Amino acid sequence: MDKQAILDRVIAFLHAQGGPGRQHNGCFYRTDDGRRSALGCLIPDAVYTDDLEDRDPADLPRRVFDALDAESDDEIAFLVALETAHDNAAKRSGGAEFWPLWADALEGIAREHSLTLSAIGTLRS
Repeated sequence: MDKQAILDRVIAFLHAQGGPGRQHNGCFYRTDDGRRSALGCLIPDAVYTDDLEDRDPADLPRRVFDALDAESDDEIAFLVALETAHDNAAKRSGGAEFWPLWADALEGIAREHSLTLSAIGTLRS
């Protein structure tokens, strides 16, 4: 699993989408209107099922992480951290403040996993 490629992909996806995967005052891997969360944008259609919505990212079934080639505990923790950062920023922000809150969280994740945030400027502007 290439963590840098995943980080870049998630940032690009959420930026293009225009915000978090949120509806009914909660975060969802996939919303009714097609929006997706940080982890939701990575989960293949063949693996996604509605019952995932009731699960904390750390409690997702192994098949989800297998589909993302997450083999180690570190790789799973990275994916869970991306989703947790998304959810926390979305819940704290109520919308407009999502980007700076999420960018702050991503900076910590990038540092922890020795990754670069070349796309961070798109989140702060």
